[in-house]
Amino acid sequence: MLKIILLETKQKLWETYKKGITQQIFNQKIRFKNKKGEDYPDWIDGKLKNVLIQEIRKIEKPKTGYWRLGLRSHAKGTFHEFIDDPNKISMDYLYLVKKDDLILNITFAWEHAIALAAKDDEDKLVSHRFPTYKFFDKNNPLFYKYYVTLPVFRYELENISPGGAGRNRVLRKSDFLKIGVPIPSTTEQTKIANFLSVIDIKIDNLKEELEINIKFKKGLLQQMFVSYYP
Repeated sequence: MLKIILLETKQKLWETYKKGITQQIFNQKIRFKNKKGEDYPDWIDGKLKNVLIQEIRKIEKPKTGYWRLGLRSHAKGTFHEFIDDPNKISMDYLYLVKKDDLILNITFAWEHAIALAAKDDEDKLVSHRFPTYKFFDKNNPLFYKYYVTLPVFRYELENISPGGAGRNRVLRKSDFLKIGVPIPSTTEQTKIANFLSVIDIKIDNLKEELEINIKFKKGLLQQMFVSYYP
């Protein structure tokens, strides 16, 4: 029990640290140095159209079952759903997802439904309401993976999602590309992305260890219950 409490506390501390350090990095209150200990070039104030472009991979709807990709709100990542009967889907065409695509749900962008596609998202399918964007070579997708999770980015998504609540608030893709973003040098983008990725790995490891301990505790309690009530 004590170990579980300690692991939960550690996880929360790391998550709080990540949130704070991410804000400071993107506010440029913390700057990284190059190998010579020198400052990297000043960040450029750009727009999304300067770092990525829409990549359309249109295919016919499969005739057999396929995996559909969805986006969680609040920038919480992706999820997959197996569609066993494609005939239930009214659309004739779908779109292919590739690793490092930035994916947006234009219907729920105001709810921060955006994510960077990971390796296990590769070749999943989405509808036309989930446009996919490919980063230009000089930009690091992982850097922008962290930037788009910030509250300031959610605010921008809300601003360009006009209308009432729910499905009426459809984002205009042309406005999406006009959202302002910082553009550090490629080297600094990579350094920042790697730094934040290490924190994510630490948090994921703690989550995994916590889950193992919780399962062990449940199993132990079940054994004790069976032993007590034979």
